[in-house]
Amino acid sequence: MKELPEILDQFFEQYQQYQATKENSPHPELFSAAVKIAINEYGISALAIATNFEVATSTVERWAKGQVSPHPRLQNMIISYIAQKI
Repeated sequence: MKELPEILDQFFEQYQQYQATKENSPHPELFSAAVKIAINEYGISALAIATNFEVATSTVERWAKGQVSPHPRLQNMIISYIAQKI
């Protein structure tokens, strides 16, 4: 597996802190950037992500634009999926 981009590492670190404290959810811009990087730089299609997580492709596109974010638990699952694909 390739080395994870710094943005994914930052997201994982923030998510682990969130899990430990349950006070501050991971920064939504990090999740958005991670999805955008997966799509634009690693060629993981929005359709593949959408299909895997049973959401609409437009939802994944909104995640990448930072318009909405899923629950932090689902964010972690999505980031793990992306990490496995790159």
